Amino acid sequence: MRDLPTFGEGGLMIKKMTAKKKTTKTAKKPSKVTRSKKKSSPAVVARRPSRTKPTVPSSGRSKQFQALHGAYYAVGAVALAFSFLLLFYGLMDRSHSLRQDVRGIAQVPLISSESSPVKQTWLESEFQRLHSKSTPERVDFWSAALENGPLLRSEIRDLLGKKMVSDSAPLFPEKLDCTTFVETVIALSRSDSSADLFQRLIEVRYRDAQPSFSNRNHFVEADWIPNNEKSQVLKDITADLATSSQIQVQAEDRTLHRSQWISDQVHRQGLDREIASVPVEIKKVRVAYLPLESIKKVFSQIPSGAIINFVREKSPKHAVLVSHQGIAVRNSQGQLMLRHASIGGHIRTESLVSYLEGMNHHNRKRVRWGWVGLNVNQIKSSSPSKILRKDAM
Repeated sequence: MRDLPTFGEGGLMIKKMTAKKKTTKTAKKPSKVTRSKKKSSPAVVARRPSRTKPTVPSSGRSKQFQALHGAYYAVGAVALAFSFLLLFYGLMDRSHSLRQDVRGIAQVPLISSESSPVKQTWLESEFQRLHSKSTPERVDFWSAALENGPLLRSEIRDLLGKKMVSDSAPLFPEKLDCTTFVETVIALSRSDSSADLFQRLIEVRYRDAQPSFSNRNHFVEADWIPNNEKSQVLKDITADLATSSQIQVQAEDRTLHRSQWISDQVHRQGLDREIASVPVEIKKVRVAYLPLESIKKVFSQIPSGAIINFVREKSPKHAVLVSHQGIAVRNSQGQLMLRHASIGGHIRTESLVSYLEGMNHHNRKRVRWGWVGLNVNQIKSSSPSKILRKDAM
């Protein structure tokens, strides 16, 4: 950089600054030489650490460290042995629980899902064991078996999987809803052997035991209850319970356009259009129920094994009056419980009182389609099976 002309104090200042910059640049040059010399300095090489680790004689270790080291190994060995022991007993306990009956009544053998003949023998043995039991006891056992274990579901699926009917829905679906769960329990409770199960299920699900989509009991209030009363499968005991409990039975009325509903299902679900070609059918339906505000007076009268139909108020936006079903059972303390299935296939048992409290809470939030009461049916004992027509199979 050229020296600028200096004039007065300002020029002197500029000259000093220029000289300072030159001095700084010249001062940096020796530093590079110094660094290069340091890299090649033999003193640095001499200070490099040796690659071999110095050996420490065993005699230099303290006895306290050796004792602590050994204690760590001992604690680890004990913990590992204890873990294996817990795992062993856990597997043994799991195997034992799988061998027990879901209700603690009988012992169920641990059976592989691939051995159909052995599983058939277990189902037959359960039918024989329950032959002398009452219908409520059978309902309690079979409903609990469907809730608690996959063994019974697998057997029923193997047994009914090859049976074909003229309907879009399977006889035993992968996931049971509230109605198919109740129907399966009724069929099992009224069967004396696995050979009867198909016939019993047909009787409860289809009008006049003739399987087809149009004959299926779609509406609980219009089809399911009256058709099963006609075929001597069920008995509506709602009025009898009201009389014995000294409360007033009530009823809900409405008109159902059943053929229009079936036609809508064909278009929504993509079913065969021939299914919708049924005669125009308009039904006037009347459902008796025990009002919610008086239901606690009836709890002691509701028998175990009864079918509970939950009745809603009439609404123009909904085609049904009964929107849920379940089974009443009593636990070991005599408390009335509700065993039912949700749409997702989850089966659970809970207090009927708690469930009704939830219904009342629902009514306070959504009063446009509120719950009004319970309709109760009792399962009748089975009678000799009717022979199905060949064209219905």
